[in-house]
Amino acid sequence: MSQRTVTLTIGLTDWDTPAGHGDVHIPAVHGWRPGLPQVEHTLTVTTGEDDLAVCEAVFTATNAPEEIPVSQLAQDLRTLLTPHRQQWMRALCVGDTVTVNGTRYACATFGFEPAPDPT
Repeated sequence: MSQRTVTLTIGLTDWDTPAGHGDVHIPAVHGWRPGLPQVEHTLTVTTGEDDLAVCEAVFTATNAPEEIPVSQLAQDLRTLLTPHRQQWMRALCVGDTVTVNGTRYACATFGFEPAPDPT
């Protein structure tokens, strides 16, 4: 795939979100769903990777220890995210989202799944 500029939004879901009807929805257990509040952070990268590979690189950049070798894209993301890590960044996990050029994907138990627009 040729190089392209990707606008990437990482959506970290609030883990203590009431699900309504008196129950509690735990995104890390129950997964993402429209309407859950998220803290979103947007950045831009240039890559030849497809959308799902970009999502996996975000997951790796926020989860893998620094000493583990990662793809060039994951390393670039680690560098871009460094200023944010102490302020807001936690590891991407089930229930969070990654939006790549307007297409939203939810982090699932294994990999990423397309997620509908929450509006």
